Amino acid sequence: PFQKEFKPAKPVLLVPKQAKVGATWTWTMTSTDGKTTATLSAKVTKTETVTVGGVKTATSVIETTLKLTGDVTYTANDTINYDETHLIQVRDHTKGSGMVNGFAFQTDITSVLRTTKPS
Repeated sequence: PFQKEFKPAKPVLLVPKQAKVGATWTWTMTSTDGKTTATLSAKVTKTETVTVGGVKTATSVIETTLKLTGDVTYTANDTINYDETHLIQVRDHTKGSGMVNGFAFQTDITSVLRTTKPS
C-alpha cells in the first residue's frame, strides 16, 4: 500500500455550477512530497435521467480522465452521473491501471447512491 497527499495551491473545480453539455475543465497539482503529479481533464458529455431510490433523477454525465505521473503512474477513466439539484454524484464508474513500486495494479470501481434523501 501507499499513501499520497495532494493539497492544491488554490481550489480545483470538481463540477461547474449549472454544468452545460460541452463544458470542459482541467487541473493539475503535485503531491506534498513533490514526487507525483495529478492531472485531470473533464467534460460534460450529455444529460441522462437515472433512478435513485425509486425516484427519477436528472443528471449531467461527466467523463473524466485522471493521470498520475512520477513515482506513481496511473490512468483512470471515470463516468459520473451528477445530480445538480442535490449537488451529489448518484452513480460513478472508474476503471484504471497503474504502477507503484514496481507493482502493476488495476481498478474497476462502481458506486451507486441508494437515495438522495438524508436519513
